[in-house]
Amino acid sequence: MTRRRVLLDGAIVKPGLGGLRTYVRGLAAGLAAHDDVELHVVTSCPDDFTTVAPDRLIGCPPATRGFVARTAWREATLGRLARRTAADLVLVPYPEMTVRPLPVPTVMVVHDVRGLVAPRYETAPRRFRFQLALGRACRVATRVVCVSEFTAMSLHASVRVDSSRVSVIGEAPAGHREDPVERGAVDLATRPYVLYVGSLLPHKNVETLIRAFGPGGMDDDLLLVGPAPDRELIRVRALIDELGCGDKVRHLGWLDDEELGHLYRRARAIAIPSLHEGFGLPVLEGMEAGVPVIASDIPAFREVAGDHATLVDRPLDPYAWQAALQSSTFDESRIAMARDWARKTSWADVAAAFVKLFDELPSAGRR
Repeated sequence: MTRRRVLLDGAIVKPGLGGLRTYVRGLAAGLAAHDDVELHVVTSCPDDFTTVAPDRLIGCPPATRGFVARTAWREATLGRLARRTAADLVLVPYPEMTVRPLPVPTVMVVHDVRGLVAPRYETAPRRFRFQLALGRACRVATRVVCVSEFTAMSLHASVRVDSSRVSVIGEAPAGHREDPVERGAVDLATRPYVLYVGSLLPHKNVETLIRAFGPGGMDDDLLLVGPAPDRELIRVRALIDELGCGDKVRHLGWLDDEELGHLYRRARAIAIPSLHEGFGLPVLEGMEAGVPVIASDIPAFREVAGDHATLVDRPLDPYAWQAALQSSTFDESRIAMARDWARKTSWADVAAAFVKLFDELPSAGRR
């Protein structure tokens, strides 16, 4: 059997990371199971890559979870690791690259270009990082993968990169499995609730959603799940205190896959009020869980959800969210169609699309 040896740079994965962690783990699992791939993963979190053979996990320092240390480590080490593992190609599943081309072909994944096309939603350091590094990284990489047509269009509008070197390969739901004993999460919610999954960064527009649950608003609870820097958490808690809705709105922080799967399946609805996204995995995962999904009417969500979610065309209006959520009872037929839509692509399918792309790389060997 001929196999392609792939070195995946997973240095960015760290405890508490949100959607990017889900993406890297899902892609690694799909590639590790592919007959035509021998996958090696560089990571400081080996427990996140249990689908990869232990002897193909390559340790890197925990300091690489931070951008500056990771940049220095990658420049000094990634090329050497490619040679040491006799890799046919290097896959970097997030938009960072070495300054100089590596000794083998490289594939880099771009999830969004918010720092360039919607800079008002980014912190100054992240804006600077996008402006300084994204265009150069796209030029250094042999091929660039965007997770949606919207991200590809935004990339073309903001970065000079040959369109023939850009491919679109989407994502897949995590497939949170039903646990018959439902360990851990059973006490997280005892009343009907709407679930939000994501960070508390400004572009997520969580404050508008919280206002919809303020005095005179929704009867349901609102559960917020996802990692949050202290400064974001302080801002959100201040709003909850201002509105006096602390008995209804709770931030649960980062949850493991089992607990998150429990909350997805038992939510009355999933609400994702983002103002800008490159893909929108919680939208897909909510549909896959068989729950009504209410999301902002933005290009990425239209692409991800098709006609299978309710899209709010005034995402900055709390009353628009109240109206959408109060009428969010979907019939079984619509729920089933949404679930089928979400499940039409698996991580095995995503991996197969990457392998097809690998076939097109110059000098991509096969073993």
